[in-house]
Amino acid sequence: MKKSKLNSKILSYVLGIAISTSLSGCGDNYKRFEYNTNSQGDIIVDGNISYEILCDYKLIELKLLDKNELYIVKEVLYDRFRVGYMNIFTGKEICKSDSKDIVKIYNLSEYLLSYNEVKNEYTISDVERIYDEIKDNYEYKAEKTKVKE
Repeated sequence: MKKSKLNSKILSYVLGIAISTSLSGCGDNYKRFEYNTNSQGDIIVDGNISYEILCDYKLIELKLLDKNELYIVKEVLYDRFRVGYMNIFTGKEICKSDSKDIVKIYNLSEYLLSYNEVKNEYTISDVERIYDEIKDNYEYKAEKTKVKE
């Protein structure tokens, strides 16, 4: 009997700490961009994004029409078996994980580290600058040559 009361008190204490921590704003360190549309239909990106959130983004190389393009994307759950890739600059999905257009996917965190771009948070201008620097230095993957059988 005493053991169950003790366990109950410990559980109550742990839950109390968890609730007070979540209400105190500890999660405010994980900022995300907000996407809005103006009266002309243009997508406007507001706010800042934290380093921890930006590190979850990927750099994806897609084969589109006759050339390859780079995008900074976030993985979003599409269904039980696939994810979609949401463009950081528009908040819109650009492809799904089963797309034949995907050439290569990298972790954006590796680029942030190698370009010495680690800081607490980023504006959309910061991300655009980093993206431009990556594009300037990026070597696109050679296309696979198809062999006729």
